[in-house]
Amino acid sequence: MTYLFYLLLLIVPLITYNKSIDSFVIKTLLISITGFAALGYWITKEWRGIASIPLYFFWLLISYIFCKWPLGHPGEEVLLMLSYLGIFLLSRDYLNRESIVNILMISLAITVGYNFYINHSLFNQIKNIYHMRIIWHNSSFVNVRIYSGWLCLLIPLVFAKALKHGLFYWVLFFFSLLAIVCTGGRSSMLGLAAALAAFSAFRWGKMALIPIIWFWVLFSLLGWFYLPHEILDPSRAHFWSGTLDLMASNPWTGNGIGSFSTVYPLFKENIMQGADPNHLLVHCHNFSFEMISEIGIIGLLLFLFMIWKIWKQADKKDPLNLALIAAMFGCLVDNFYNITFYYSAVGMIFWLYLGLLASNKKREEKKHEGWMARIGEWSDYCFYN
Repeated sequence: MTYLFYLLLLIVPLITYNKSIDSFVIKTLLISITGFAALGYWITKEWRGIASIPLYFFWLLISYIFCKWPLGHPGEEVLLMLSYLGIFLLSRDYLNRESIVNILMISLAITVGYNFYINHSLFNQIKNIYHMRIIWHNSSFVNVRIYSGWLCLLIPLVFAKALKHGLFYWVLFFFSLLAIVCTGGRSSMLGLAAALAAFSAFRWGKMALIPIIWFWVLFSLLGWFYLPHEILDPSRAHFWSGTLDLMASNPWTGNGIGSFSTVYPLFKENIMQGADPNHLLVHCHNFSFEMISEIGIIGLLLFLFMIWKIWKQADKKDPLNLALIAAMFGCLVDNFYNITFYYSAVGMIFWLYLGLLASNKKREEKKHEGWMARIGEWSDYCFYN
C-alpha cells in the first residue's frame, strides 16, 4: 500500500492532457481508488475505529446524505471526501514523513523539468517573463491554476530542505519559483509569499523581519507589474456578493456538500450586474464563503478547529513541520481568491500534510484475534479513554 501511494505521488503530476477537461477523470479516479484502498487498509489495521476520525468528516457525510440538490457530478464529492479521509488516516498512522517528503521532492524536480521541456525551453520562459508574457498553454496539469496551487504547497518544503541540505535544494527552489511565476497564478504567488513569510516567522521570530519583507515585496511587485488588470478584476466582488446571499439562505448547515454550482444559478440574477451574464460559476473563488454555502458555519468551524488542533499539537521545533504548516497556511491564503483547494491533485497534498502533522511516532502494530476481540478493544477505547 505504501509503495502504491508513493507511485501515485510521482505520477499524478505527470499525467498529460492536451486541453483542459473535466476534473472527474484520470487524476481524480486514481486518487479516489488509492484513497479508498488507504481507507480499507486503515480499517483492517487500526482497532480504534471511528473514535479517531475527525468530526469534520462525519459532518460532510451528513451534509451529503441530506443534500436536496442534484449534484453536478453524482458521487464525486463523497468519493473525494472519503478518499481524502483515507489519505489523511494513512499518512497520520502509517506513513514515514521523511520518505514522503523525499518522494515529493523527486516529483517536484521531475514535474518542473518536464513542464519547462514541453513549453519549449527554460530560456524562452525567462524571455517571456521579461516581456511580461505568459506562454504556458501546454502544462502537464489540466490547467495552470492546478499547477500553481500544487507548487504553492511544495515550494515551502523545498525552502526548508535548502536551509539544511544545501545546493541541490537551492537550485530546485529557484526553478520552482520560476515555474510558479510562469503560471501567472497571482493568488498562488501571494499564497506562496504568505507561506514563506510564515515559515520565516516561525523559524526565526523577530529576526525574520527582513526575509518576510523581502518575500512580500518580491511577490507584490511581480503581481502589480505582471498582470495588474486581472488583479483588479471586479467579477470576484460580484461572485462573492451572490455567495453571501446564498450563505444567508441557510447559514448554519449550508445547502449540502457539492451543491454550490447547482444552487448558485438561483441567485445569479441578483449578482451578475457588471459581470459576464453568460458566466456559469462552478466555484466562488473563496473557499471559506463556498464552504459556508455548502456545509454551513458549523462545517467551517469544524474544519478550522481540526486544523487548529493539529497545528497546535505538532512539533514546532522541527523545521520540516514548520514548512508543512506554512505550506497549508499559504494554500488557504491562495484559496481566499482561488479554487485550487477543490482540485484533487492539490486536495490530496493538503490532506496528506495534515495527516503527517497529526501523526505521532509509528506505533507497534498489535495483533488481534478475530473481530470480536477487535470490537471489544474498540469498546474499551471509547468508554475508558
